[in-house]
Amino acid sequence: MAHSIVSLSSFVSLFTLLRCGYLLLGVGELEGTHKSGMNENALELSKRLSMKDGRVNVQFKEFEGEGHLSVLPPLINRALRFALKRNVPCKE
Repeated sequence: MAHSIVSLSSFVSLFTLLRCGYLLLGVGELEGTHKSGMNENALELSKRLSMKDGRVNVQFKEFEGEGHLSVLPPLINRALRFALKRNVPCKE
């Protein structure tokens, strides 16, 4: 299954990666000061999912010097490499 991160199929891909045990969480460093606490929340989520039965391989990446929009090119690059490296059907 090809993993798309820019279309509606991204949600299907996300669940496929989770079912297969892989998840990449990426945020821009400059978003760390936002009141939503997105960076801290994403890091905490990655830690919680990693500890859950050890079945999910979670990678968290905070992209240095990147903000809400500028994070997209490096995030897409990393996400494609992450997904394509795992382009093997998982066991149901």
